[in-house]
Amino acid sequence: MSLEQELPPFLQMLRSERFYSPHTCSNYQRDLTRFREFLASRDVAEWSEVDYRTVSAYTAWRFRQGRKGNTIQRELSA
Repeated sequence: MSLEQELPPFLQMLRSERFYSPHTCSNYQRDLTRFREFLASRDVAEWSEVDYRTVSAYTAWRFRQGRKGNTIQRELSA
């Protein structure tokens, strides 16, 4: 299943099984969409292709954009 196809079921699970608030789910959706766009720019099409180096590159990219550590940590939590 592609990155894009997996996001809606994941968000639905957060709402229905973990009872996350609409605000939290919206934040997760935004953060995961941003990460998915980053992955697409690196030609990563499947979650199984994401490794430590990919996540480190994303973290460095967000830091260079001026994001603070707590923002990056929240995004990584998503």
